[in-house]
Amino acid sequence: MKFHFGHGVAVTLTAFALLMAWFMYRAISTSEALVTEDYYGKELKFQDDIDMLERAATHGEMVRMEITGQALHITFPPTLKGEPITGTLELMRPNDARADQLLSIEADTTGTCVLAAAGWPRGLYRARLDWRAKGEDHLTEQRLVVP
Repeated sequence: MKFHFGHGVAVTLTAFALLMAWFMYRAISTSEALVTEDYYGKELKFQDDIDMLERAATHGEMVRMEITGQALHITFPPTLKGEPITGTLELMRPNDARADQLLSIEADTTGTCVLAAAGWPRGLYRARLDWRAKGEDHLTEQRLVVP
């Protein structure tokens, strides 16, 4: 049997159909988790987040979050020393929603807060710190890497 143009078309169409079937299988078997379940509700409050970010920038220095050893150190601007600072820290892991955490924070009189990070899975986190000082709400967002 001799290979001719008709055989080439049949082989090409079969290969294309198999490739499309493989792509469909991969698309169905891959889970695409949303960043948040209430995406549209958070989008409507986006201007509030922008206002809180701007308020946080008015204190001169930004809030610093860094992991050293087995602890997360949060340092607030020096202008807020002695002020009561409370808030919540939301740690979101982009590739594994099961590692997300919501922690309550309270700064001491020196303007620092230390949280134990011993059991946290290694990797990249998006940290969103909603904090309140001097009767105003503030927001700080940062990337953290747990070594």
